[in-house]
Amino acid sequence: MSSTQTLKEIKKVEAEAQRMVEGADKEKEKILEGGRLESQAAIKREEENFLKQKEQVLKTAAEEAKKIEKEILEDSEKEVVSIAIKAQGKIETAADFVVGKILNEI
Repeated sequence: MSSTQTLKEIKKVEAEAQRMVEGADKEKEKILEGGRLESQAAIKREEENFLKQKEQVLKTAAEEAKKIEKEILEDSEKEVVSIAIKAQGKIETAADFVVGKILNEI
């Protein structure tokens, strides 16, 4: 084989090797891109799960707040009724006292 033919063969082998390297690089990029897409999808799923959990926690907290508010209102109403009953008793006692005084003066 002549040196010119040997150089041509070397160039062919180098060109083929270069194409193989480029093909491998492209395949590697596809794999990496696929991995990135899978990672992004996993991250998105995690974010969605977090948002659902957050929404559920907020919903539960709102329900609990409503229950507590209702209990406070009920307790307040009971207290108002209790105060009104006590006040009515004191008013009746005062009225009895006044009526008694008036009757004693008559």
